[in-house]
This record gives sequence, structure tokens and C-alpha cells, in this order.
Amino acid sequence: MKKAGIGSIVFFSLLIFTNVADASTPGPYIGVGLGPSRLETSDQYVFNTSRAANTKELGGLGGRAYVGYNFNEYQGIEAGITRYAKSYYFGSMNNASSSLEYSMNAIDLIAKTYLPIGEKRINLYALGGIAAVKNHVQFKNDAGIPFLSDFITSDNGSEAHHNLRPIYGAGVGYDIPKSHFTASVELTRIQGMGNTKANTTAMPSADMLSFSLSYHFD
Repeated sequence: MKKAGIGSIVFFSLLIFTNVADASTPGPYIGVGLGPSRLETSDQYVFNTSRAANTKELGGLGGRAYVGYNFNEYQGIEAGITRYAKSYYFGSMNNASSSLEYSMNAIDLIAKTYLPIGEKRINLYALGGIAAVKNHVQFKNDAGIPFLSDFITSDNGSEAHHNLRPIYGAGVGYDIPKSHFTASVELTRIQGMGNTKANTTAMPSADMLSFSLSYHFD
């Protein structure tokens, strides 16, 4: 996802490098974004059954809503709420099944630094801040299927883990002419903690490539 995200940002920059205007729009704004996201959980099957009896679904569509304020053409602050795609693992044996599901939501507060490109409507920017993360894990193992490794988890049921984690990323925005709107492509990452391949109490990292549209209040 990281290579695809960088390529998309570069392509977006080249595509919209037209028309004269100024840098990022000072003042308040709101916006929404959608795009591919993924939790950094295990890439492997987790249940100890034959390969044909194991399935997994990793990544999918994520979404973010946000509000922000640009103090000037070079600095701003933003707060948002993000929902990431789930990670899902399923195993079956002797007509019984087990499943493990991760889901994550985050509320973030970030600072943004803009780099206007000449006198164009394009702004490259970097962002960094803190995210209040909720990682929810649901585990069902009525079949008693063992894990492939020394994976540590609770009994049947669910558990929620909360933590403050750093968030960082980069993007490119384009101020649409004769409107209050800005279109942007942004790649972000919440840095997790612990070993998600060993236990469900670890906090997975989360990546998202979002295509966003913001409305600026003049």
C-alpha cells in the first residue's frame, strides 16, 4: 500500500499542475475522505487446520471525516475520526468453525505543514500528531481449533483496547478554481505497538490512502 500511495500522490501532482492561484486557503474547513485501508495484522492464516479450511480478509475501504483550520498558507491544525477496514480470519474443522476479527476506530488531532508549489493551486504537505485508538477484537472458537503458533488470546467473546498512538503522513492538495473546494490525496499511518502475530492485546498499525474533498469557509 505504501508504494501505491506514493505513486498516487506523484501522479495526482503531475495531473493537476495547471492554472494560476495561491497556496493553501487560510481559515476553517470541513471534509470527508474514502480509500483503501488496512490493519497490520498477521499476513498468515492463524488457525491450525489444512490450508483449504483457512480463509482471511485483510484490508478494504476506510473512511474519515474531519474539521480543520489553516492559520496561514503554511500551517494548519485538523481533527478527524477514522474507521479502518477489518481484518478477518476464519478456520473450520470437522464441521465446526472458529473466527478472529479485528476492527479499529481512531480520533486524531494533527498539525499540518504546507509547501506551496510556485504560484500554482497545488500544495504538498506533511502531517503529524496523536490518535486516540480503539482496537476491538472478537474471537469465536466453539470448535476448539488451535492456532498455528503460540498465539495468545482470550476465550470466546470480545475485548477492546484503547491507547494513544502517533499518527503521521503526507499528501497533496489542489484548490479547485472558482470554488470553495480542495481535492486531496493523502497517505497516513497510525503506529501500533506490540506483536500482533503473538497476541490480540497488541495494537496493530493502521495505514490508509484517502481521496478527500474539503470545503473552505471564507
